[in-house]
Amino acid sequence: MKMIGFTILGAFTLNFGTNPPIPIGFIVYLLFFSITKNKAAKKGAVYLGLFLFILASGIPFAQKFLYEFPRHLEVVQEYGDFDFADHWGRMQDRFDLRNAELHRLRLTYDKEGEVSEFDYYFKVRETNDRRVDYRVELSLEDHHFTVNRRIHHTQQTYNFIHHQNRNEHMEIGRFFNQLEEVGLKEIQPDNEYHFYKIDVGGEYYRFAGNVRRAYYIRNKDVHPLKEEDLTVYGVGMSVTGFDRTEGDYIKSRALYFMDAALNVDEEEG
Repeated sequence: MKMIGFTILGAFTLNFGTNPPIPIGFIVYLLFFSITKNKAAKKGAVYLGLFLFILASGIPFAQKFLYEFPRHLEVVQEYGDFDFADHWGRMQDRFDLRNAELHRLRLTYDKEGEVSEFDYYFKVRETNDRRVDYRVELSLEDHHFTVNRRIHHTQQTYNFIHHQNRNEHMEIGRFFNQLEEVGLKEIQPDNEYHFYKIDVGGEYYRFAGNVRRAYYIRNKDVHPLKEEDLTVYGVGMSVTGFDRTEGDYIKSRALYFMDAALNVDEEEG
């Protein structure tokens, strides 16, 4: 029984907000225990307890390391006819994704709709105190996406306050479905530039600004935004057209809204 007690002492820990916890039992043994009888056996029991503590502390770190190790997802579509809905379906199947919020997406494509750069960032709330952030980046040369994941543990109280003070983000599957339905060839301001860049934060917000270069997407079509449509509530995409003239880039920017609600009052949204 004494040997078991010394083993428990060696494995005993206290957590003062540190990660990993402090092996307080082993420290107490080193500082205060002076053993004369069965010294070797008792010392061995304490070190066994310390070993068990190290093993138990190391397993979560190993699991986290393996979980966060970068993964690859093969590109199965042609870049000139990229299927965004199919890509997201494969992401869901591979990583078992549900309720994923879009937080950033950048996409570069030419006037024929061929994709040359593509990366996006989204968050999944798995439990009240666990969130996983995903960053996905296309590698043209290797013909695959690199998927990086990071686990975040947060306080439940903080989550509630944070949720109350942030704008809603679009579900990423919904975004990709709408993008696929309308097609990249239709998201080209002026339709006269060599290539285009989409930059979207995924956040719903109200817009009542200049409608001169603003559009909204509905029923698979792009519609010009009019003064009588304001205020608009939706997810805005900044789309910039680029061309090269004597070595310099010229550009033109427009704003496209997905999931757009028109004539929204101030208290709505």
